[in-house]
Amino acid sequence: MEESIMIEVNELIEALAERKGQPVTNVKDRLVVAVVNALWSIVTGLRHKQDDPELLALTHKINT
Repeated sequence: MEESIMIEVNELIEALAERKGQPVTNVKDRLVVAVVNALWSIVTGLRHKQDDPELLALTHKINT
């Protein structure tokens, strides 16, 4: 479980670092994607990229 969570944490950190000082306007969305992806990975063994359309659609449904 820890490994799955750390993969998401590292990817989130990399995505934020790519902003290079620019404001991040969608912090909540990025955190939801990371959490859902970590849980999905633990339950199913499958992992999506954080910009995967299927994952983004799922997290959008969760938020609404």
